[in-house]
Amino acid sequence: MRRYVAAVAEVVLLTVALVAATATGGWWGIGLAAFVWGAWTGRARVVAVAAVCAWGSVLVWTAGSGALGRLIVEMGLVAMVPGWVLVVATLVFPAVLAWSAAVVGGGVRGNYRK
Repeated sequence: MRRYVAAVAEVVLLTVALVAATATGGWWGIGLAAFVWGAWTGRARVVAVAAVCAWGSVLVWTAGSGALGRLIVEMGLVAMVPGWVLVVATLVFPAVLAWSAAVVGGGVRGNYRK
């Protein structure tokens, strides 16, 4: 039970850090923060999960402030795909970016763990 609570706490704290990194550095902030976390801990999966949670929370916050639903529909029409595809792509992008940056960071430091 203790290990589970520690893992959840790590994801929550890392999510908050990644939201802050996104707010200050845009999508580059995700890569930089994930690289540092990967070099420090060597755990890439945790960073990927936290990145999805971070950008998902930004999407939810944005949805509450206005016309995100209409924007998704309109952008889907422009891209000729259903709108949900764009939402999924928006969540997959930070996961892949964070995972790869954490793997590189862990590799540079020599402590990569799955």
